[in-house]
Amino acid sequence: MKSQQLSVQTLSVEIRVLSINQKKMTLSVFNQIREEPLFDKDFNKRGQTFGYVNRDGFWIIWNREGELRKTKMQKIETETPKYMAELVKRMEEIDSKIQEEFGFKDFNWTYRDERTWNSVTEEFAYEQLSKAEDFVEKYNSFYDELLGEKNQLFISI
Repeated sequence: MKSQQLSVQTLSVEIRVLSINQKKMTLSVFNQIREEPLFDKDFNKRGQTFGYVNRDGFWIIWNREGELRKTKMQKIETETPKYMAELVKRMEEIDSKIQEEFGFKDFNWTYRDERTWNSVTEEFAYEQLSKAEDFVEKYNSFYDELLGEKNQLFISI
């Protein structure tokens, strides 16, 4: 075996820390921040974002009218359906994910419910799906952009 030359290099790293009244945020304070959706159903931000904390998932830390809020974010995966039954089933899945993330209860569809089949036209279903997919696309784009930049915040334990 040939000997290899090893070396250690010193690099500088930027660490972003959220401070409250000139004190570093602690895990205890982080746990007390009220959880609230960052976006309304038209995908307007409801406050100013500071960055994200990687604690059991990605949490966006933001300010709403002078108060800290946090929102857990995860990418929403979607697939475009090809048939009406698949379409309504997919809408139910997307709708439940949006309800889980944001608490919106606009549609409340179920593909197993007879009323859905009697009242929903294919055109209406595709229109609603388009709105949901548009929301998901904007959400995922924001998610990728936020996590792709130097926006991670560190908290003290």
